[in-house]
Amino acid sequence: MSERIKITEMPQMPYFHCFALLAVHKLGGSSKTKDTIEEIMNFFDFEENLLEETLENGKSRLKERIRFAMVDLKMADYFAKDSKRGLYQLSDKGKLSIQQLVPLDPTEFREIGESIRKDVQQQVARVQKEKKNKEALEINDEDFSEESEEEMEYLNDLEIIQEINPYSFERLCALLFKKVGYEDVQTTQKSGDGGYDGVGYLVFGLVRFKVAFQAKKYKNDNKIGPGEIREFSGTMKQQAAEKGVFITTSDFTQKAKESGLELGIELINGEKLIGLLQKHQIGYSQRIDKKFFEEL
Repeated sequence: MSERIKITEMPQMPYFHCFALLAVHKLGGSSKTKDTIEEIMNFFDFEENLLEETLENGKSRLKERIRFAMVDLKMADYFAKDSKRGLYQLSDKGKLSIQQLVPLDPTEFREIGESIRKDVQQQVARVQKEKKNKEALEINDEDFSEESEEEMEYLNDLEIIQEINPYSFERLCALLFKKVGYEDVQTTQKSGDGGYDGVGYLVFGLVRFKVAFQAKKYKNDNKIGPGEIREFSGTMKQQAAEKGVFITTSDFTQKAKESGLELGIELINGEKLIGLLQKHQIGYSQRIDKKFFEEL
């Protein structure tokens, strides 16, 4: 697909059935819930208000609709029911549908999408009747239990990092830069720092690049917007930095992501940050070391 599908109104859950199947197919026929949802999101260009709409529990309404569309597909045998928790694997039935979907442009999914929707609706109703609803709900619980546990651990870790002071967070980002191989890493360690928090140098053979970084310790509901990305881009030019990395404990709006891509700025949100800290064992061994962050 050359262009993403523009979406201006919140789609109903069945709309995502075909895209969920195609996303798992693109990811090799088997993928985790979070990876699948991100791949599905890549098919679309959503209006900003749709991306920011949340449920009472704070979760994204859009992503929850996608998630439950995937659960229904699993209940209807498009995904293998015997796959591991939090994992979606195409069943033989799902693979047959993929054979019909792949030759089409996603904008042409209406007819097969309606066919899949009706079948899913019938199969889910059958499962609910056979399992007397209670057992059918247990399929949902089983599917989400492991992911929910991982999500709770991630949110707990993120909260610990969000509680440290801004200067400590800058030092944490500097430690990460050093750990992944940057040289001469320095932080500004002052307010009114001119729109950046530190610099480091990345060496490739005989070439040495100056890289500036910006560190924003925000709560989950305070996303980075495109204005902050553009401001950082201007600072990079003033500092003669060839590249930039914007790090936050929250996330970026879709417009900010587009600005980052356009301006050549690498974006690291809370989820990616924790993944990097775990990978390079900064404040982590088997689990997070709370004392490390308190004393940073």
